Amino acid sequence: MWHSLFIYLVAGVNSFLTVLLIKTLYRIEIKTRQLIFFIISGCLFTGTIFFYFSTSAYRPLLNIIFYVLITNKLLKLNMFRSIMAVGLFSILAVFGEGLIYLFLIEGLKYTTHDLHTITSLNLLTNLIVYIPLFFFLLIYELKFNSKVKDKSDGSADQGLNLNIFNRRYKIIFCSVFFISLIISVVNVFYLYGIISLKDINLIIFFAFIVLTVALIFNNYKFVSKNYENTLLTELNDKLEAELNRRRLTEVELEKARNDLEIRVKEQTLELRRAVEELSAEITERKRVESVLLESEEHFRQIVELLPSAIFIQTDDKVVFANTAAAKLINVTNPDDLMGKSVTDYFLPEYVDMYRQKSRQVIENKTFAKSIQAKVVQTSKSIVDVELTCVPFNYQGKQAVQVIVDNITERKKMEAEFLRASKLESIALLAGGIAHDFKNILTVIMGNVSLARNNVDNTDKKFLWLKNAEKAVLQARELTSQLQTFAKGGEPVKKVTSIEELMKEVISFSLSGTGVTCRFFFPEKLFLVDADESQMSQVINNLILNAVQAMPDGGIIEVFGENIDTDMEKVEQGIILPKGQYVKISIRDEGSGIENEYLQKIFDPFFTTKQEGTGLGLTTSYSIIKKHGGYLTVESKVGMGTTFYIYLPAFLGSDCVRIKNEEKLYKGRGKILIMDDEESIRNVLGSMLSHLGYEVVSSEDGEKALEIYQEARESGAPFDAVIMDLTVPGGMGGKKAVKKLREIDPEVKTIVSSGYSNDPVMADFKKYGFKGMVHKPYQIEELSRVVHAVINGN
Repeated sequence: MWHSLFIYLVAGVNSFLTVLLIKTLYRIEIKTRQLIFFIISGCLFTGTIFFYFSTSAYRPLLNIIFYVLITNKLLKLNMFRSIMAVGLFSILAVFGEGLIYLFLIEGLKYTTHDLHTITSLNLLTNLIVYIPLFFFLLIYELKFNSKVKDKSDGSADQGLNLNIFNRRYKIIFCSVFFISLIISVVNVFYLYGIISLKDINLIIFFAFIVLTVALIFNNYKFVSKNYENTLLTELNDKLEAELNRRRLTEVELEKARNDLEIRVKEQTLELRRAVEELSAEITERKRVESVLLESEEHFRQIVELLPSAIFIQTDDKVVFANTAAAKLINVTNPDDLMGKSVTDYFLPEYVDMYRQKSRQVIENKTFAKSIQAKVVQTSKSIVDVELTCVPFNYQGKQAVQVIVDNITERKKMEAEFLRASKLESIALLAGGIAHDFKNILTVIMGNVSLARNNVDNTDKKFLWLKNAEKAVLQARELTSQLQTFAKGGEPVKKVTSIEELMKEVISFSLSGTGVTCRFFFPEKLFLVDADESQMSQVINNLILNAVQAMPDGGIIEVFGENIDTDMEKVEQGIILPKGQYVKISIRDEGSGIENEYLQKIFDPFFTTKQEGTGLGLTTSYSIIKKHGGYLTVESKVGMGTTFYIYLPAFLGSDCVRIKNEEKLYKGRGKILIMDDEESIRNVLGSMLSHLGYEVVSSEDGEKALEIYQEARESGAPFDAVIMDLTVPGGMGGKKAVKKLREIDPEVKTIVSSGYSNDPVMADFKKYGFKGMVHKPYQIEELSRVVHAVINGN
């Protein structure tokens, strides 16, 4: 069985090689189905013939006839071309069989009984001999095709290509023919020794006949006219197909060219549009960059003009600082701050707090406001600052923008405000008790004065009454100190020489102490418009503090100075508005005041002395403020203390200060008294009666108006009216004086009050009064005022 399958397989391969030979020689297109049918039919026919005619001479003949017919019918070759191809293959087959027979029978001494095996080997030999020839023709064909050039015009060049094709075609067949001839001749000699095999002889004879016929045809004409026409027709068909293909290609190229032009135009438009958009974007970007640069320049100018110090800090290093920052740190150039840290200038106790805040600002992207710290300047001065930290992007890095404000002056103002608030609280207390207390003192003082005037000067009772009167006066001064804090209280000012007042008060205050005073005043010190009583109180308080600071004695130096400023000026840490001032400096050699106490010495009830009340410096501070001035202090422990007083200078004509004389003025006349306190009406009436006046009393303003009107109508008018400024629940002197002036424009009124700092008391003439007298009454002062008013002085 395996032998039979091998025979059919060899027959099929033989058929396939025959087809390839024909395709190579004649350059024809063979479809796949034609190839398959050719191989299958050849395999079945030649294999079957082999089994039935394996030793017969008719087997090659039958094979030749089969292949000629199938190539003619199936492959559409003419008879001549079919015979030539099959004949050429048969010659090669005969030559191969001859070699195998010679080798097997003569050399190996095989018999004809092994013919099946020999025949199979014969078929294999056919394949081995035929394959080199096939590849030779194939290579030659490829070289030939590579030399044929395509021409688009198709006339002369195409004819030339046909001639070249015919010549090469003939050369191929001639080469195959001569090779076949040489092989046949050699085959004859090889077959001479086995002539006894008849079937071989018949094969050789038949093959020789076929070769001879082929030679004859080749000598006369290798290719027939019909064949040339066929070739030309096929070539023309191919050329026409090629031309059609090229025309179609040209149409497609033209279409592609048109599409390309359209696409190029579209892309050109898109590119132009993109270029225009890019140009517009570049223009806009340049405009934005210009605006940004201008905005940055404006921002830089604004930052440079800001009074606040601006730092930009990244990685704990300063990368930007404005001029105000350099001024705050006290360096000449902001560049001196570059590369340093803001915390380099903080007091140590504020460094950790600031770093924590700055980290929170960066991490949480939030502001940190009102961070207070103390900065040490390069001059070693310490200033209070308030920080605001803002997250900032500096050249792509996270940074902190620190806005620093110097709040040293604000701190002082806040301290002033706090001190004023404390004074205000005391003012409420003072306003509540001062009036009533002075009324009590008025009764006491009046009776003491009357008693003293009725006792001989040599009597011991006179001295006792005189001391009691001094005690009442001191109580009045204490009450006046409390009233200084009352709201609306104004000093009763008059033009005064502060130099004379200071010398008088200081000399009196230092009597009996181991402290001496040196005065340093200019030749002509400015006059001031001040309340002598209140200013005496200020000077006395300051001198008392100096004396207490030098228990073993010492020297106090008092300096006077005229200050004339054209603009605001900072003096001793305070802002001094434009104007003229008298500056008084009181310096001692005491122990000094510690820093922790220095900021509190003007606070109410603050004292470091066991016997102190804590009101002396507070009162002094309030009095100076009421006079439109300033009071400040400097002190160093172990080096003494200096108080500075600034008072506005009086800009009017020069005046001379006149001392009050203790003289009792008696007189005659009718006086109307108006006061809500009966005890005061009684003592005042007694004092006036003692001075020689007739007295009528009234408890309020309405009653006083009626009494005054009736007396005027009766022809016995009053020579003067003494009225209390305020009457609780009734008409006081301020309102009653207006009504009296409507009744009698020439009425002579004297205002009296326990509120010594009331505006009416400070400028009584403005409100229609002719005179003013303070409670508690001292009989000498009362007599002088009444006498002056009645007599028109």
